[in-house]
Amino acid sequence: SCVNRVCDILPSHFIYQAPLELFLKMLGSSDYGYTNNALRFFGDSTQIGYGAIGSHYWNAKLSSNNDILLVSPKNDILLDSNGFRGLRIGKNRTGLSKFWHGVSIVRGQKGFSKNVPMLVHRPSLPNYAVKVEAKNFDYNDGAFKVLIDSPIEKLEILSNKLILAAGAIENCKIINRTVQKDVTLSDHEIGFIGTINCDEIIKKGYLKKIGPFLIGRGVFCHSSSPAFILDFRPFSKAIINSKYNLYNDSASGILVKLLKRFTFGQLNEAFFNKFGVGVSSNKLGVFIQLEVKNCISLSSNQTLKRKRTEKEKIKFILEMVKNKFPSFIPDCEPYLFDGIHVAGGEELLNDSLIKSLLKSGKLIIVGSPTRSSLGPFHNTQKQINDLKN
Repeated sequence: SCVNRVCDILPSHFIYQAPLELFLKMLGSSDYGYTNNALRFFGDSTQIGYGAIGSHYWNAKLSSNNDILLVSPKNDILLDSNGFRGLRIGKNRTGLSKFWHGVSIVRGQKGFSKNVPMLVHRPSLPNYAVKVEAKNFDYNDGAFKVLIDSPIEKLEILSNKLILAAGAIENCKIINRTVQKDVTLSDHEIGFIGTINCDEIIKKGYLKKIGPFLIGRGVFCHSSSPAFILDFRPFSKAIINSKYNLYNDSASGILVKLLKRFTFGQLNEAFFNKFGVGVSSNKLGVFIQLEVKNCISLSSNQTLKRKRTEKEKIKFILEMVKNKFPSFIPDCEPYLFDGIHVAGGEELLNDSLIKSLLKSGKLIIVGSPTRSSLGPFHNTQKQINDLKN
């Protein structure tokens, strides 16, 4: 009923719930209080996760009238050991969407360019979302039982269908607790790799110069292995030998970092990165986004590790860039960060139970695990576009 809807939205304190439950009782309804709360553990479909991609799936396909939305109340995780360099795992409420900058690479008549939206639409968590940590699932007699983290032993959510939309790593972890396989995933490595003459980049049409200003979004793409893109920005000395990733944060967090570590060069580079216009410099910084296949391992006991790209391969890529752009001067030892564009987990799709559930439509995976390769480009906007189509 509409009154129960209001009860679900309001806080669970007695002062909010009691008057409405008394009203329902006076109307003769039996669906209030404990009964109404218990019914929230049964639904036609259960979706786990409501991030940048999962929110689009929920709003397009599901409804709070019949379905259950679970989101984690736990804090996001930042991995900086076991080979990781700043990989985030989104958990809290809307996951990694708060850190998503909306960047995508598009192909036009003149080549590839970077699209950075002025404003990024980030999902607001619906009031009816159930804030619990989903641990794993069981499937028996045509129904899913999703075990949730609770002081009550074996508290489960029951539904006919299950949608996993908790992000690449969390989706794989949830499935892995059920089928227990060793899993690999891919990601990008990103960062500064050297400098290049501004005149060469302008001559080759990647950017334009109007007076003192540098304008444009052009990127160089190498789509075959090793797959990578190159992004050209006004040069800032602050990025030389730096192990500080300015952009691994929310928009407000990046702004705070810029104000705390203010230099004109870094502010100019960040402004150009966001808006595609900045004060030109004779040298431009060259930034790479490199596909690294199967670099993340998730073991059957839930241990996560990451392999970095070998130095010889980095050296080979720098030589490739030098051959393409003669004025390129490579950094002596580039320090590359995790791109946080994780995809993969194909091993889980080969499990007989998962195969059967996917084929029947009982289980739907939003994002990873997937058989699709990552490639050199940002993947979030593409996955959102695929949902819309």
